[in-house]
Parts: sequence; C-alpha cells; structure tokens
Amino acid sequence: WTGKGNSGKNRETVAAYQVCCIVLLLFTHNGSVRRHRNMENKAMDATALTISIIGAINWGLIGFFNFNLVSFLFGSMTWLSRIIYAIVGICGIYLLSFYTRTGKES
Repeated sequence: WTGKGNSGKNRETVAAYQVCCIVLLLFTHNGSVRRHRNMENKAMDATALTISIIGAINWGLIGFFNFNLVSFLFGSMTWLSRIIYAIVGICGIYLLSFYTRTGKES
C-alpha cells in the first residue's frame, strides 16, 4: 500500500474504502429485532432518499450551470469528496430495493 511518492494518496484511498465499507454495512444491516424492522427501514429509506436527492441536486447544478457543489465545498476528488460520492452511490443502490418492496407494504 505504500508506493513511491504516493503513500499519502494510497492512505486516502484505503481510508475512503474503509468508510465506504462501513456505510455499506450500515445500510444493508437487517435489524435483529423483528418488530423494529419497519421503523428501521423507514428511517433508512428516508436517510437514503434525502442523500440521493442532495446528490441529484448536485448533478443538476453540474448539468445546468457546470458547478460542482461537492468539489466547491470539499475540493476536487479529495478523500472527503470521494467519500461523499461513495455514500450517494451507496444510497442509490440501496434505493433500488424500493422496486422490490413496491406494493408489499400495506
């Protein structure tokens, strides 16, 4: 993990990967207590939807005004901006589960 001159960059990549794995585990964790599962899913759904909407607004800003809010606030492809992009992507993947749950909750 420590290449010549790139050790800082590699550490950032490893840190970003670790944070993404933790977030993925949190979003895919099924509650062990059955009666709280719906409440956990609703909170997770709301969180994932909110983060995805913020990501969509950022993409709208990029498309319409060529302005990347994440890069403006956190720098272009810094470890923090990469983590933010990864979290938005994970939320989008999590929201794919809406398709399988449509119509099942009554």
